[in-house]
Amino acid sequence: MDGYGPNTYGDRFADVYDDWYGDVSDADATVERVAALAAAAGARRVLGGALALGVSLAALGYSVLMLSPSILRAARTQFLSGPGIALALAAAAGLLCTWLPERGRHVALALFGAWVVGLGAGRTLALQREWDEVWGLYPAQHASLQCLTRTTPQLAPHTFVILLDGTRAWPASFGYRHALSYLYEGRAKGQVWGANDFLYPMRLLPQGVLSQPWPSLGPAWGERASLYGYDEVVVVRDREEGGCEILEQWPAALGSLPEGASYVPRSRIEVTAAVPASRAILRLGPR
Repeated sequence: MDGYGPNTYGDRFADVYDDWYGDVSDADATVERVAALAAAAGARRVLGGALALGVSLAALGYSVLMLSPSILRAARTQFLSGPGIALALAAAAGLLCTWLPERGRHVALALFGAWVVGLGAGRTLALQREWDEVWGLYPAQHASLQCLTRTTPQLAPHTFVILLDGTRAWPASFGYRHALSYLYEGRAKGQVWGANDFLYPMRLLPQGVLSQPWPSLGPAWGERASLYGYDEVVVVRDREEGGCEILEQWPAALGSLPEGASYVPRSRIEVTAAVPASRAILRLGPR
């Protein structure tokens, strides 16, 4: 090709090329399409990086479970992986939508988000149904608290309630303690005898009842170790057949009362005191 060397080919052939192929396609549409493809490719790179980051963060969250010998199950560490899982899901949805026609991307992304929210809500409802129906503890716990508040409308400040749970409604003490603290507006704390003492260990000493919350609860919840004299203790029994009673005598199940100690539960009950507004929650009843 005489006259068309490496240095002149593009310049001399360009006009001829435009004459031959200028009407084959829409140049503006082609440019727009190429720009859209380039933008989609850039978005895929960003979303791919976000997906990898999310998976890495989720793995780091569960690494606490793998590296700590004191954690036996993932149930207490799954929230650490929550942000990473959320980022990974969002990035995966965006990445998939980049392969769809532009007009349908927003609709597809909205549908995916709705599916994730619906799936999470459904799982939560299913768990709540299991807790309420399979375990069946909430109605029994509600009845326990309702009976206690009817029997002891109000308690003197710095009262400690020990529950002998004949209904086995309270497998762990922390729920009972929190419920009493709320219903009696901080005047009373409680413990379920023989139940799991998670977060709130308790010991019976010659001087009284020592409640020792975990030290980590101090800064977060203001919980501190407290010693209650035996004259500040009220022992309640939930009967297996239903109902509850205040035990007028120190029960043998708790061992012998230390010499010189006095147990006077009625002195801790304020029958004429105003009923706290927090009791309104008990009127809702079990579902």
